[in-house]
Amino acid sequence: MPEEREFLLADADVLIDYVASDLAILSLASEHIGRVHVLEQTLATVANLSERECKKQGIEVIDVDTKVLVEAGAKSGPLSF
Repeated sequence: MPEEREFLLADADVLIDYVASDLAILSLASEHIGRVHVLEQTLATVANLSERECKKQGIEVIDVDTKVLVEAGAKSGPLSF
């Protein structure tokens, strides 16, 4: 059975910082540490970053129903989409 790799879920602050510096760093993280994911709703809040650019850098954009996000937010501390 193949080993499951860890994954990282990037929030808007992380994406904004790497867009301003060097998004390729997240590509390296995806390659060497674990797959980098971003919620479609989060990506929509980040200026100067498209789904196409994410895919180019190896960042997987995932679509999660807003209802699921609201339920998850109700079970823990403050979250942003």
